[in-house]
Amino acid sequence: MKKNLSKHLLICALLVGLSSYVGSAGAHFKNNNFIVNKTEQVFTFVCPATTSYSQVRVKDKSANAGIMSSTLFKDGTAKSVTDLVQGDANFSSTYATVSGGAGTYYILITQTSAASGSFDLEYHCWNAANVEVAGPTVTLTQP
Repeated sequence: MKKNLSKHLLICALLVGLSSYVGSAGAHFKNNNFIVNKTEQVFTFVCPATTSYSQVRVKDKSANAGIMSSTLFKDGTAKSVTDLVQGDANFSSTYATVSGGAGTYYILITQTSAASGSFDLEYHCWNAANVEVAGPTVTLTQP
């Protein structure tokens, strides 16, 4: 009986571990970015042909450097999201989402103070079945 219980606990632990790995395997991150003595930076990334929509959110890693926001823009449509808690370990609670299909997306990072700060980006390209599309790499286009 003990052997059976141990076996089931081991299987459960492995399944939980694998499910958390699979859930985060497709996420795209650009970590440890710096904005120095200004209020904005622009990034771009290209979503492949099967993309239906894209999402982005920001993590403000600096206290007292101004409130950090990210705006996702493509083909005349823009959506924004703000990380309201400075310097914590959490991303903004929601995503900026734009249904722009395949092509080039722009991310505008802004902060309310022309100070030096650091931040992380999380970004995604999704197909119509809500499955993440692999491949995009974000590039800093306006430092």
